[in-house]
Amino acid sequence: MKKVLITLAVIASCWSMGQEMDVTPPKEMKNLSFLVGNFRGSETYDFGGGPQKGASTIRSAIGVGGRWLVGTHSSKSKTMNLEGHHMLSYDKDMKKYRAWWFDNAGSYAMEMNGNFKGKTLVMTSLPTPVPGMAEPMVMRASWTPVGSGGLKFVLETQQGGQWMKIMEGSYRK
Repeated sequence: MKKVLITLAVIASCWSMGQEMDVTPPKEMKNLSFLVGNFRGSETYDFGGGPQKGASTIRSAIGVGGRWLVGTHSSKSKTMNLEGHHMLSYDKDMKKYRAWWFDNAGSYAMEMNGNFKGKTLVMTSLPTPVPGMAEPMVMRASWTPVGSGGLKFVLETQQGGQWMKIMEGSYRK
C-alpha cells in the first residue's frame, strides 16, 4: 500500500507540474520565417589554400512544437562533402536566439547565440574545438533574407581580434 501511495504522489506531482508548464513557442520564432523552406545555392569556402566553390542544399522547418527551427545543410565541393544539422530557437530569459550546429567535420556541437541587426540574424559561437586546429575557434554566422525567397549566409572566424570570412553562400527557394 505504501508503494501505491508513493507512486500516486509522484504521478500527481508530475501531472501538476505539466499543467503549469508553458509550451507556447516564443513569438520571436516568427522572425525566422525567411529561413524556412528548401534552398539550393552556391558557396565559396576559404579555409586556407585559396577559395573553392561548391553547391549546397538547405532544408529547414519549424518543429518540436513550434519552438525550434530544425535544419539540414549539405555542401559539396572538389575537396569536401559537408553534412550538418542546425537547431535554432529563441531564449526568452536571455532575450537572444540560441543555436547548435552539428556536422561531419567533428564530434563537437558549436553553440551560438545572438540577435537581429536590422534584417540580418547574427550569431556568435562559444569557443569550439575544430579538427586540425590547436585552439578552439570562435565563429560568427550571419543570415540575411534577399528579395523574395533568397538567402545570404556568411561564416567568419575570429583571429587576432579580427573577423575573417571563411564561407559565403547564396541560396534560392
